[in-house]
Amino acid sequence: ITAFDPDIVHSHHPFLLGDSAVRISRLQGLPLVFTHHTLYEQYTHYVPLDSPALKNFVSDLATQYANICNHVIAPSSGVKDLIYQRGVKSPIAVLPTGIDIDRFASGDGRQFRQRHDIALDTPVIGHIGRLAHEKNLCYLAKAVARTARTIPELKFLVAGTGDAQEDVVKIFSQHGVDDSLLMVGNMSGQDLMDCYAAMDIFVFASQSETQGLVLAEAMAGSVPVVALSATGVDDVLVNDVNGTLLDSTASEEEFSNALR
Repeated sequence: ITAFDPDIVHSHHPFLLGDSAVRISRLQGLPLVFTHHTLYEQYTHYVPLDSPALKNFVSDLATQYANICNHVIAPSSGVKDLIYQRGVKSPIAVLPTGIDIDRFASGDGRQFRQRHDIALDTPVIGHIGRLAHEKNLCYLAKAVARTARTIPELKFLVAGTGDAQEDVVKIFSQHGVDDSLLMVGNMSGQDLMDCYAAMDIFVFASQSETQGLVLAEAMAGSVPVVALSATGVDDVLVNDVNGTLLDSTASEEEFSNALR
């Protein structure tokens, strides 16, 4: 690092390597910039002894870390407002992650449907992302399964893998609509673009986002979005303008009605 002679140290995490970033910035006399990508308290279920106290502890640590940095980058206005309310006093700039709009507009939905035996006139509701419990996927699966019960030909196209995958499968089975669920695993490259383009609606229910990047990707592929209001999501989605934005407390039935 001394030989590289940097002008700025940029940290993407307040723990572990984040500590290294603090040490390096102080030893080298360099300004430290921190990008606050994650609402860390939403991820404490991955460690033993999860509790409300642990969530508060983790949130406070992230705030303290931000306050020893020279500058903080927030990926959305929602995150900026939230961490300001939590006590971050360092200067905060909003800098969303960009996407290649032309690339996401290049998807071939017809070809994707043919590869996966989906008829061209079949209504397809889709979701792409990590299948993790913090993404509120059980809620989402129940809402879509309700819709599938009233539209038997509907397909729920899910791309991604994760620890909530079995729960999604179980929910569709419990609702008697197993045939409506199509899980295609992780997608990348042109396959990912084609997957978006194969959808009629993109759905999203996560309450742990900081910028809702997949919403922008879906809309770049001309796919309308139905989602719950949340940090990050509200920066991207405007109700009745580029999709349907439901209140964060909307019931599964209300979400299902919006899909219909």
